Amino acid sequence: MWRVDRIPRPGTVKTALTPIRRRDTVENPEFAAFAARILRACAHRVADGDVEGLAALVALRSELDSAIADAVAGLRHPQWAYSWSEIARVLGTTRQAAQQRYASKITDSKMPDSPEASERDDEGPVQIPLT
Repeated sequence: MWRVDRIPRPGTVKTALTPIRRRDTVENPEFAAFAARILRACAHRVADGDVEGLAALVALRSELDSAIADAVAGLRHPQWAYSWSEIARVLGTTRQAAQQRYASKITDSKMPDSPEASERDDEGPVQIPLT
């Protein structure tokens, strides 16, 4: 019986020679703790006499508020469809308060799959003044 070997296509990976690497995942609580440590370090630098750095902290607060609004918009997206009650429970507030604060910020342009959202992401990183 004839044996026909498959000819590999150019650019394919030989799985026998390439180990499968497990990618370490960063869980959200650890990531949030890391971000909190960075913010505290920034605050300590400002408290040590860097009055101009206060503007950077205010800019970070604005970025954090925007990030929370984007996260809530993502959770409300049909892919996940979390209710306002579930979101409010995690935020530690009432359903009505969460809806009043974030519903007006949730528009089609905030949804991750919209063309406007991808255009906004292409603008590049936010510049925070560090003096």
